[in-house]
Amino acid sequence: MPQILWRCSIDAKVDFYNKRFTEVLGRDWRKVIERQDWIEDFHPDDRGWYLERVRETFAAGVELKATVRLRQADGSYRWTALIGRPLLDADGKAIRYYGGTTDIHDEVMAREELQATRAALEASRAEVEFFANSVPHILWRANARGEILSFNARVREVTGIDGNCLREGRRYLEIIHPKDR
Repeated sequence: MPQILWRCSIDAKVDFYNKRFTEVLGRDWRKVIERQDWIEDFHPDDRGWYLERVRETFAAGVELKATVRLRQADGSYRWTALIGRPLLDADGKAIRYYGGTTDIHDEVMAREELQATRAALEASRAEVEFFANSVPHILWRANARGEILSFNARVREVTGIDGNCLREGRRYLEIIHPKDR
């Protein structure tokens, strides 16, 4: 299995890890179970809130879901999706949890890069808009078919008409002298 699998009691005492635990984290799963120090494999910033989530989830007897960073055998941290599901007794009470972790580091990094790119594009767009609205001329942008897509703020100052209104139904032709159309 490419995932780390685990099993624990409802008080979060782990009694099973699969072989993948040692392969990925570089620690002997038997010693981790003996010492119950599995939280040490979590990123320090994830430990507190994760332990609280475990307490709340296990007390309620519901599924545990979390995205956490786990320390790898080389000392780096990678993002993982962790899911734990309760085993219920005949009365519907959680008596044990079974779960696993899946490495999602590449997806998280790609999402963060995409968000950074979007933020940079938005900043760039805002800078271009600021520049366009700062010049003392009417500026406009059109597509390949010659349809006006936008005007700068100067068009309203000169004509008294909002640029969005001018785009509708080619009203921009109204502000051009008939002989110049």
